[in-house]
Amino acid sequence: MCIAGYLALSDQAASSPINSMAEPFNERISDILVTTHFCSRNDLQTMIERYAKLYNSHLPQEALGYMTPRQAILAWQTKNPICSSRN
Repeated sequence: MCIAGYLALSDQAASSPINSMAEPFNERISDILVTTHFCSRNDLQTMIERYAKLYNSHLPQEALGYMTPRQAILAWQTKNPICSSRN
């Protein structure tokens, strides 16, 4: 599973559309980590996976035209079928 917050971005990619999805995700995860105690690594992993699913599929982002990251990627793939095809 690819999660925007897990992407390691270089300085060159700082202005990319992916970065506009990764930064808010990372900020929100940071807030959760500061305010929540996890009893185990498994609890932390489960929380991150659940939050990523919620974030990517259910939370519209202003920077993405009030679409969810998933909707934005699907819209981009529709507009750019050659770039998004897997050969």
